[in-house]
Amino acid sequence: MFNLWRRSSSSSSPSKGSINKNAQKKFARGVDCNVKLLIRGERRTGKSALLARLQGKPASGTYTQTPQIEAANISWSYKKTGNVKVEIWDVVNEGIVGKVDPTTGQAPPILDASFFDNIYKGVHGVVFIFDVSKKWTFNYVEKELENVPDSIPIMIMANFQDLVSSGNCTTLEEVEMFIEMLNRPLDAAPILCCASSVVHDFGLRALHSFLGLPYLFAQRIWHESQLNANIAENANLLRSLKESGKDEITRSFENFAEQRKKRIEARKEQQQQKQQQQQQQ
Repeated sequence: MFNLWRRSSSSSSPSKGSINKNAQKKFARGVDCNVKLLIRGERRTGKSALLARLQGKPASGTYTQTPQIEAANISWSYKKTGNVKVEIWDVVNEGIVGKVDPTTGQAPPILDASFFDNIYKGVHGVVFIFDVSKKWTFNYVEKELENVPDSIPIMIMANFQDLVSSGNCTTLEEVEMFIEMLNRPLDAAPILCCASSVVHDFGLRALHSFLGLPYLFAQRIWHESQLNANIAENANLLRSLKESGKDEITRSFENFAEQRKKRIEARKEQQQQKQQQQQQQ
């Protein structure tokens, strides 16, 4: 489903990773589009497992707290029409303070959601993931969703479907009802939802299909910027043509002929001077 970039660790920034050989060959041929995707949710909802599975790695069977934002880059294609680089961030809301550096007496900066003035800047898609057995994890989605710009497509993954055993779980129907009740502009990007069990790869097919929306959004932004640049250049050229049309030389043949005669005479004089200099040498 995905061709991967391997992730490496970094204490100061989301890791971009070293490229495996297969992905390196693909990116050597060029990238058609760059897409940025965020994974958001409370702790213990499966964000890190999802990031691992998107890289083709197995989901860990044990829980380990992610200290700060981690990132990976994967190679993806939309309907087999091109090579798309998808940068995926596993966003940590509150990072874990690292060890104090004995030389500076300070702990390294923590790269979590609060580190950014606007974490959604430059983002083309957001994946929210929550634990269906823990109501408060869906409450987080309800609250944080309000901060996502209306133009960004969203997928909500109702995770841990394999562990559903009580009537207190948040159902997919409840999520769908919540989405339908949102008061959003008519031209807002879609919000979709799917059931998932990341450790069993359940829901990944739906997520794979969803990636087409962020891709098309990124593509549309690029085309709009090119169109705006084209419109601006067209206006500048038209303004220049109108200004040149007011020039007396371009409006009068007599003036044009006189200027041309002067240029020819000046050129002849320069050639004569050059010949005289050569003869003197």
